[in-house]
Amino acid sequence: MSKIVADSLANPLVDVNYRGTVSLRVKCTDIIQHEEARDEVKIGYEEFKTDVTALFVAAHAGHVDLIRRLLSAGADVNQKLFRGYATTAAAREGHHQVLGMLLKAGASQAACEDALLEACRHGQTKAAELLISSEMTRPGVSVHALVYASCRGFVDIVATLIK
Repeated sequence: MSKIVADSLANPLVDVNYRGTVSLRVKCTDIIQHEEARDEVKIGYEEFKTDVTALFVAAHAGHVDLIRRLLSAGADVNQKLFRGYATTAAAREGHHQVLGMLLKAGASQAACEDALLEACRHGQTKAAELLISSEMTRPGVSVHALVYASCRGFVDIVATLIK
């Protein structure tokens, strides 16, 4: 961890929940169906500008040490942004250790449910397992997650949700 980050987090005047604008890169998939040729799956990345917190960016990037420091400095694990919560970013990107840390830090029911839906949209089986085992998701949300996973063909997630 750089000295600048450590010094900034130690400074009582630094707001660890400050929202700033960044450019995020998110994985996207497109399925192109051809009549007489094989169907095609294109995987790419989309960049967009959005307001985020340091915790959200660290969760998106899977930066465990920085998340640990931000949480100990008082970062709000339940701060909702345009693209969801920090738990949503961790689930979307498949950062299981980060997701576990955020759950232990007190992620709310809303944050966990949002993350479960995102995990099921992106085929993140381990993230879905962590969120279901946290018992922070209502049955109705789990049904929606099951529909997402079923429609996208994520058999492992479907099996996890049916248990």
